[in-house]
Amino acid sequence: MALKENPAIVEYAQHAAEYDRRWRSYNKITAAKTLSLLQTEPATKDQALVDIGCGTGLLLKIVSHSCPAIKLHGCDITPAMITKARLALGSAVDLEVAAAEKLPYVQKQFDFAICNSAAQHFLSIPNALREAERVLKPGGQFVLTAWSTDELIPRLHYKLLQARNVAIQQVMSSAEYCKQLELAGFCISAVQPFRAGPQWGLVSISASKSH
Repeated sequence: MALKENPAIVEYAQHAAEYDRRWRSYNKITAAKTLSLLQTEPATKDQALVDIGCGTGLLLKIVSHSCPAIKLHGCDITPAMITKARLALGSAVDLEVAAAEKLPYVQKQFDFAICNSAAQHFLSIPNALREAERVLKPGGQFVLTAWSTDELIPRLHYKLLQARNVAIQQVMSSAEYCKQLELAGFCISAVQPFRAGPQWGLVSISASKSH
């Protein structure tokens, strides 16, 4: 898959420099929710985690402090965001420019995978979820935090954003995300809807690779 196919590359190349400042409050809320579901204890040096759609590396930075033994990886489709992440994280984290629908990792490489507020930019959410399942070890945990259409105000807000911004591909309901996760080979263990502001309705889902 050619990176140029996804409009999010242009969108986030334009906003990479100001992204952390502009979305500080939103990112703080969504990162906390995602990491609250991540079950990394006891962490060991043999374990590995990948952040799919890692952006500027906020979650990876938090995990690097809370679980220093885990080998960390991250990927994002926008080179400018990966550049910012490398500046923030240094060489301790393996970062790559890659699409969620075509991850640059081998099968069964990771114990954990996270994806925070990136799914709306995926060209194919089902394909991205299948890739997350592919790179996880059997029993590995995946935590997905994504925009959700469960509530009316966020649903209308996301429709308006989609009409104005070609970088936003798709937003699902909690039930639709769960269905796609199950079709990809995951078992759902937790579903937690939440708000990151009046118009920002999201859901965090914890799932494990079933085989």
